[in-house]
Amino acid sequence: MLRSLTVLVLCLAVTAPTFADEADAGARKLIDRAIKSLGGKKALNKTRVMLMEEEGSYYGMGEALPYTGRYYMAMPNRTRFEIQNAFLIVRDGDQGWMKAQDVVTPLTGAQIKESKLEAHCQHVASLIPLAKPNEKFKLSLAGEEEIEGEACDGINVNVEGQRQTQLYFSRKTGLLKRTSYVVAPEELGGKEVVDAIVHLGYKEVEGVQVSMTQKMTRDGKLYVEGKMTKVEFPEKADDAEFAKPE
Repeated sequence: MLRSLTVLVLCLAVTAPTFADEADAGARKLIDRAIKSLGGKKALNKTRVMLMEEEGSYYGMGEALPYTGRYYMAMPNRTRFEIQNAFLIVRDGDQGWMKAQDVVTPLTGAQIKESKLEAHCQHVASLIPLAKPNEKFKLSLAGEEEIEGEACDGINVNVEGQRQTQLYFSRKTGLLKRTSYVVAPEELGGKEVVDAIVHLGYKEVEGVQVSMTQKMTRDGKLYVEGKMTKVEFPEKADDAEFAKPE
C-alpha cells in the first residue's frame, strides 16, 4: 500500500508541470494570435503611448449621464484621466494629483496604490508586457465563453503582488474581446468589485486595430458605455501631460 502511494505521488510530481506547461502554451498561443491580429509587434509597440478622446454615458448613479473624456497614457506608470467639466486625475509614478472645481489636491498613498494596481491590469490588457514569455507573468487558461454573440477563449494573468487580470479573445478575429479585474474604488469605501470591459467596433488606426467602442459593467451592472472620437499614438510621451495641474 505504501509503495503504491509513493508511486502515485511520484507520478503526480512528474505530470503536474506538464499540465502547467500545456496551459501556459495554450495561453501563449492566444496571446500571439491576438498580437498578430492587432497588427503585429511593430503595431503593438506603437501603443506604449496613447492619446484618446471619448464620448459616452455613465450609469453609476442610475440614469445615463453624458460625458466627454480625454486620456493620455504611458503605461503603466504615467496616466492622465480627464472628464470634461468634472475632474482631472494625473499620476506620474509615485506622485499624483486630482483637480476638481479648480481645486488641486495631491493623491493619497491609498489612491496612488489603487491607481497602480488598476494600471497594472490595464497594462496587461495592452498585451505589451505579454509580448515575450516572462516568468513573472503566470498564465493559465480560463475556459470558453460566449461574449456579445461571439465564441471566446480566456486566460488568467497573475503576477505576485498584483491583482489577477482576465482576458478573453474572440475565436473569430483573435482580438481581445473582454478584460476584467478587481478594483477597490475610494467612492465605495475600498469595497472590492469586478470591472469588466467589453471591447467592440475595432478599427485600424495608424496600422493598429483599436477598439473604438467599449462597454463596462461593475459587478455585472452596466456602468459606462463609451465611443472613441480620437485615437493617436505619440512617438514619445509629453512630460507636460503628467505635470501637476494648475
